[in-house]
Amino acid sequence: MNRPPDTPPASTSSGLRLRPAASRLSPVATNTPATVTHPTATPSSQHTGNIKSRRAIPQSAGAAWLVFMLVGGVMAAGRYGDWWPWPTTISAAYALHAVLILHLLVIGLAFQDDWFAGLLCIVVPGYSLFWLLARSGRPLLCALILGLLVGLGQDAVSALAEHWEQFRLVVEDVLGQRRN
Repeated sequence: MNRPPDTPPASTSSGLRLRPAASRLSPVATNTPATVTHPTATPSSQHTGNIKSRRAIPQSAGAAWLVFMLVGGVMAAGRYGDWWPWPTTISAAYALHAVLILHLLVIGLAFQDDWFAGLLCIVVPGYSLFWLLARSGRPLLCALILGLLVGLGQDAVSALAEHWEQFRLVVEDVLGQRRN
């Protein structure tokens, strides 16, 4: 069956088409194995897609536990053991601000990792803590933030509850004035 190479292959009775023969290619026999390289790949280029780069120095879990115990111990002793050189009311006043700064730090790191993770940290309550513990891959940062929350967490939650109570009273006053 001698047909020109540009004509479509003939159809068989079952509707399948035959592939044209590779007679145009002439294989060359060599004793060395062939190496296939991508035309755009260079030895110095790196793939920077969705693959997270690993740090040159791995952060160990032992160091993270040590940081958590040290920072958490100092924060707990300062908050509950009266080690602070200032009154506890001052630390309670600034605890909410410190926790907000830590939360903004986590949101910024989540945005650096993936914009959708950063958006979820802003919109979904508790996702920033989940991202920090499960997705960030930064055990020393987790230990540092959780150690700081040991001493600041209770005061921050108390301050936040007071702010929400004041907000609720203002809303009730506004709604009460509209009903009258």
